[in-house]
Amino acid sequence: IEDIMWLEKRANELDVMQSGPTRILKGSHLIDMGMQQGPKIGDILALSYQAQMDGIIHDEESAIAWVSYNGFCRA
Repeated sequence: IEDIMWLEKRANELDVMQSGPTRILKGSHLIDMGMQQGPKIGDILALSYQAQMDGIIHDEESAIAWVSYNGFCRA
């Protein structure tokens, strides 16, 4: 129970108790990579967030590499 209390306290400190972690990949990254604004950006952001939650994306560099690897932006 001590571990659970510590985890709850830490989640409150990080302000993630009611929400998930902040997205690493943002629409501005995709636009900077040459993508046009539009609904496709939202689709890619949703997929990238799932990849982030799965541990595939863990920082900005891995997020941009993930976009390139998956062929989402061809600038």
